[in-house]
Amino acid sequence: MKATVESAQQLKQNLEQSLALLRTLRDELRVEVHLAGMEAKTRWEGLERRFTKAEAMAANVSNASHTIVDEAVTAFRAFREWLADQKKAARPN
Repeated sequence: MKATVESAQQLKQNLEQSLALLRTLRDELRVEVHLAGMEAKTRWEGLERRFTKAEAMAANVSNASHTIVDEAVTAFRAFREWLADQKKAARPN
């Protein structure tokens, strides 16, 4: 029984860390999207919906909710890379 409690506590701690990372990524990217073009804003709207879902799922500490949050973190990181590539492409040589 003790191992189950510790596992649940570890899962909750990992979930909270992932959710904190997701919030940080969202806040950083929100500023960049404000300055970006229409395509970035359209993609951002999808990510915002994904964030809302991940945050709601995180209230239910489970492996499934952890997976949802981790997938959202991955999506936000991919968007950050895409946005950086767009900025590089837009720079005059």
